Amino acid sequence: MPFPADSFDNIHSYSVLQHLSKDDARKAFGECGRVLHNDGVAVIQMANRVGVRNFQNQLRRRFRATKGFEVRYWSLKELREAFEDRVGPTTITVDCYFGLGWQWSDYPYMLGRHKVILIASEMLRRLSTVAPFMRHFADSVYCTAVKKTRE
Repeated sequence: MPFPADSFDNIHSYSVLQHLSKDDARKAFGECGRVLHNDGVAVIQMANRVGVRNFQNQLRRRFRATKGFEVRYWSLKELREAFEDRVGPTTITVDCYFGLGWQWSDYPYMLGRHKVILIASEMLRRLSTVAPFMRHFADSVYCTAVKKTRE
């Protein structure tokens, strides 16, 4: 990124970096770490490999290697390691279930059948805050990394 080191307090990315190759995404995470101030926060949404809908999408493409702008699916362990190595301590929380991009704020604009999916996704997301193991089955997760001073 064409910014000096330590330029930003916060970085947010939604539904972008999951389309890059894993190597390119790791480079982008490294750039996030470079341009964040100490104690700056990066919040980046990514696709979880074992989310129900994500698994279905991988099965449909027969688990072949990704190409072009296709979504890359990551394990939570891969995500944590990639962010902690390049930015800092990382927490992973649930964004949504049953696909990528189900946002509660979209409820008024959805068709009836989609509202049912959104309600189920939101209920599971809320459950994941008290039952953290549920995040392993989310389709979309947030990686929140805090840049710490390296010794």
